[in-house]
Amino acid sequence: KAGKTAFAAKNYTDAIQNFKSATEKITTPAPAGVADIVWANLGKAYDATRQYPEAAAAYKKAVEFKPTESNYYVNLSLAQIGAGQIDESRASIEKAAQLNPANAGMAYYNLAVTLINRNQNTEAVEALKKAIELDPKYANAHYQLGIVAIGQSQMAEAQAYFNKYLELAPTGEFADVAKQLIDATKSAGTTTFSNPDASKSKTDTKGKQPAKTKN
Repeated sequence: KAGKTAFAAKNYTDAIQNFKSATEKITTPAPAGVADIVWANLGKAYDATRQYPEAAAAYKKAVEFKPTESNYYVNLSLAQIGAGQIDESRASIEKAAQLNPANAGMAYYNLAVTLINRNQNTEAVEALKKAIELDPKYANAHYQLGIVAIGQSQMAEAQAYFNKYLELAPTGEFADVAKQLIDATKSAGTTTFSNPDASKSKTDTKGKQPAKTKN
């Protein structure tokens, strides 16, 4: 509880200290629904301070105690990207998709967003295409592919992705920007075009779920 209070106050140093203390008090065998939550919250606190190797290690412990929780694998994957563990991140997201097929597209989408925000566009494209493969109607994945295509001066491809996004989500959150970008790419031709509104991609609000906690 002290860790959660500190985390809510954005006092991440104290949150980490308290969550670490909590992990040391976990008994063996651990009570169901306790150990995984403690370790997952420690992972969140490390994430908040961009201590990604430590976050990944904490999420791995959460997974050990509850290997069926797909959100832990999603968070583990994102921490592993921050730690530069790209191959491990792919494996984690694949596991998350296996555990929760209904959210598999979203899992790969959020992986891609994290990669885009770290300028790892080649890997991001792979993840976005995987998201679409798993969920062809995932509109936001088409939109982000359009953004990446613009950055690579692939204007025709960008237009196709934006048009597909508008087909799937005509009133979606990116609809107005997609229309503007279609017009801009038509006039830009093959020249480089930069979208100031797309400097940072957005994680799906339904994705990257925080570790489950108890009151």
